Amino acid sequence: MTADQTEPTARSDEQPQPALLARVSKVLLRLALVVLLGGALGAGAYFGVMLTVRQLVEPTRQNSAQIAALEAQLPQAERRLDEQQESVAELQVQLEDLTERIEDNSQAQELRGELQVTRAMLSLVRARLWLVENNLGLAIAEVERARELLQSLAAEKPGESNLQAAIERLDFALIELNTRPLVAADDIEIAWKLLVEPNEG
Repeated sequence: MTADQTEPTARSDEQPQPALLARVSKVLLRLALVVLLGGALGAGAYFGVMLTVRQLVEPTRQNSAQIAALEAQLPQAERRLDEQQESVAELQVQLEDLTERIEDNSQAQELRGELQVTRAMLSLVRARLWLVENNLGLAIAEVERARELLQSLAAEKPGESNLQAAIERLDFALIELNTRPLVAADDIEIAWKLLVEPNEG
């Protein structure tokens, strides 16, 4: 056999090795790309899920904190409700008795005004209780009822500054009730205290 005949055979034996290496390199490169792409997709999915969970859980935590704060005030509000109901009953009896016995209407009007204020305060206590129960509809109705009572009384007694200040606080509460119930609860509390305090005007 001559040298010319042996050379092509040697070359044909050497050619498959680079081709095999190229195929293996391509497979490994594809595998690496798949792993990287899978990792990127997995990380994106993980952070997306975490963000969604955080957006869902955070409002729930805030609502729970608001409910807990209102529930802490529940015993005091219930006690006030009982006291206000007793006051309304007593004033009603006094008013009926006074109306029957006195021709001069000035005392009866004064007592009627006190009864109106007490009824408004009773509505505010009920509103606080409805906030604890997370019933915004009934809370708003009670605040509106209290405001109407005070508004009609303020028209008769324009010089009483506490009445006007309480009405303003109830206006603020009606604005905040749907979005920030804790702020509204504070405004209702301030209005209630203004009605308890002697008039400064």
